[in-house]
Amino acid sequence: ENHQSFSYNLDLVGGASKNSATPAELKAAFLETRQLRYPSSNWPHVYTDGSADGAVRNGGAGVFSTIFELSEPVGACATNFDGEIAAVLMALREVQTRRLQQTVIFVDSQAAMLALGSAATPAPSRAIHESLEVLAQIREYGGVVHLQWTPSHCGVKGNEEADRLAKAGALKAQPDPPQSLHTAKRQIAAAIACRTKERLVAASAGKDWESLMAEDGQISQTLPRRMSVA
Repeated sequence: ENHQSFSYNLDLVGGASKNSATPAELKAAFLETRQLRYPSSNWPHVYTDGSADGAVRNGGAGVFSTIFELSEPVGACATNFDGEIAAVLMALREVQTRRLQQTVIFVDSQAAMLALGSAATPAPSRAIHESLEVLAQIREYGGVVHLQWTPSHCGVKGNEEADRLAKAGALKAQPDPPQSLHTAKRQIAAAIACRTKERLVAASAGKDWESLMAEDGQISQTLPRRMSVA
């Protein structure tokens, strides 16, 4: 079954970028975007977020709006990405239950938005497939749902509330659903990164460059050559 994918915006009014703008600039650009594109008189505002320990385990999903709040665990082996997708799915189910006519969901993960906005069939995970199914059911009664990227960690109240709910969800008893291929890849990559860091730290012990290593186990790329070359 091939469902139509989500419509979404990854940009902000004025072209502010998370790579170059300050948190204050990002917040101002988002607030302007929200007001111009999605005035609250016409669009219920829903914020979603995902959380996970070390980004790869004990996932949680949070949804915040002025009319409902949701907080759920996602899985013992769930990643941040899984939490982000689960939060959007939870929001969609609530939109469908309440038969909201026009809703904007603010998401701070561009990767999750791109996954939901792609037309790939079959969907890469069950949660994405279910999200597309619920979206189709919303469209059947004439509802409209749009995804808008929101910058994180810059003082946007709705995003901060969704983050709080996601972290609360991660602390609840975790289900143990089957892992998606995407989750398995993230788990493997995280394990490799952890082992690599451990080896680098062990190898540098007692060496001249031990004091130069950062907390992530890497040596800064901005050091003078005479200091960075063993």
